[in-house]
Amino acid sequence: MENYQIIKTNMCMVLDENGKMLVMNRTKSDWPGLTFPGGHLEANETLLESVIREVKEETGLVITPPHYRGKIVWVNDKKKICEIAYLFQVKGYQGTLISSSEGEAFFINPQDYSSYPLSTDFEKVFAIVND
Repeated sequence: MENYQIIKTNMCMVLDENGKMLVMNRTKSDWPGLTFPGGHLEANETLLESVIREVKEETGLVITPPHYRGKIVWVNDKKKICEIAYLFQVKGYQGTLISSSEGEAFFINPQDYSSYPLSTDFEKVFAIVND
């Protein structure tokens, strides 16, 4: 991995009081399809700060500190990039759900996710955060 750019990101499964999960149908060409809210870690920001900020920016919801569930790593040898996505889960939130320029945000029953177009490795991410 020498000379690879390391990119740290996060994703968070937010569950409501009925067990439905918050997803986003991303429309951006770099990561289209169903995914969890999340994004890049900014300079001088902790993982928890970044995931709380990203969920708020993309959905309007304020979450309490989520629980870390694991990570997934993507390596692009051609571009010499290694992306590490830290995965979280939280039950409950405050605020009113909105969508953003990232895509439409909505709640679904977890067992229904496969009926949507999925982002890259969404099934692997789901398995980690739902374990």
